[in-house]
Amino acid sequence: MLNIYTLKSLRDNYIYLLKDNETGKIAVVDPGDADVVTQALQELGKPLDAIFITHHHWDHTDGIPRLIEKYSPKVYGAAKDQHRLPPCTQYLTEEDTLTWQGHNFSVIETPGHTTGHICFYSKAHKLLFCGDTLFLGGCGRMFEGTAEQYFNSLQKLKSLPLDTLIYCTHEYTIANYRFIKKQVPECQKTKEYVEKLKKTYRQTGKTIPQLIGDELKYNLFLKAPSAQVFAELRSKKDTD
Repeated sequence: MLNIYTLKSLRDNYIYLLKDNETGKIAVVDPGDADVVTQALQELGKPLDAIFITHHHWDHTDGIPRLIEKYSPKVYGAAKDQHRLPPCTQYLTEEDTLTWQGHNFSVIETPGHTTGHICFYSKAHKLLFCGDTLFLGGCGRMFEGTAEQYFNSLQKLKSLPLDTLIYCTHEYTIANYRFIKKQVPECQKTKEYVEKLKKTYRQTGKTIPQLIGDELKYNLFLKAPSAQVFAELRSKKDTD
């Protein structure tokens, strides 16, 4: 059994704690803020066993040096980014399966937002830690990769089972769907989905996680039929 704890940090970031209920061991995904993680660990009464990194940006990695100093966890990150990540126990590629406390995570290379971005997918637990590659209603800015790379990365995520839960690392959902509604103002189904997300946010303070099957219906970045259409859409969003 794996429990997921969602921690809010900085302005709109999410950090995820993973707790293995059998051993009590805890891992964290993209700890950009050491204080937030340390406080959560103190409340749980557990040390940190492992860190998963999706990409090198500071708001996903700034907390890592202090957490390493305090807890000496194992650290996992992309092989292609080893020159700009904190020191890792293991550098991962798409051929790898990361096994932590008996839980298997497939490593998916998703260049686009950054060239070394990776995602962690658990088939058994039906969840995806996708960093900034995919958001609800959107995707990350194309800082380093090409439109073709990013489009191909999204095709990989589109192939996952429809009941996969998306755990992305920013709460951009409502703003993303505001943009989508401008592009398809006549789509009643999109409006209904947005209202559902707004209700979830009012009740819980977050919109995440949601099913990738739903995002495939409404997220225009996932629905883009080509890299060119994706690039045009991304350009519109950048200037929205």
